[in-house]
Amino acid sequence: MIDSAYIIISALLIATLSALLKTPGLPGVFFVLSFLLVLLALALYDECYLHLPNHLLVCLLLLSCIIVMYEDKPLLEALLFAALSFVTLLSVSFIAQLISREAKIGMGDIKLLSILAISLKEDLLILFILSCILFVCVNLLLHRSSSAFGPYIVICWFIIYLGI
Repeated sequence: MIDSAYIIISALLIATLSALLKTPGLPGVFFVLSFLLVLLALALYDECYLHLPNHLLVCLLLLSCIIVMYEDKPLLEALLFAALSFVTLLSVSFIAQLISREAKIGMGDIKLLSILAISLKEDLLILFILSCILFVCVNLLLHRSSSAFGPYIVICWFIIYLGI
């Protein structure tokens, strides 16, 4: 089985080569495709192992930063928003854990939401609420007591980002 890190590295190498060849638009396409591949890998991994690996989250963060810079958007503003999102989500998770005595959202999910805040910004709250609704509905329909939250975050990110 091909490790997702090899896919990411390959896409980054192709993007770098195309940048060196000065092919307009091509590097951006490869960075976006790499971003989407990492998102897909995170969703599948979380569904199988109930864990979001940090190395894939770091790759997603780096790709998000590259895409923001490639689109000539302010990187510092995007990173500050992601950090603020992280602190806010961590606080909400902590309060929920105090009230219910068990973790309701994992650290990997908080990191994933914070990284996706770079691309969504003001739609982050919508992403969180939509993910929670989808998560609850699917688990009720399938009669599951618990499952991974990451795939629902990724699905809802696609819905919001693509404007479906």
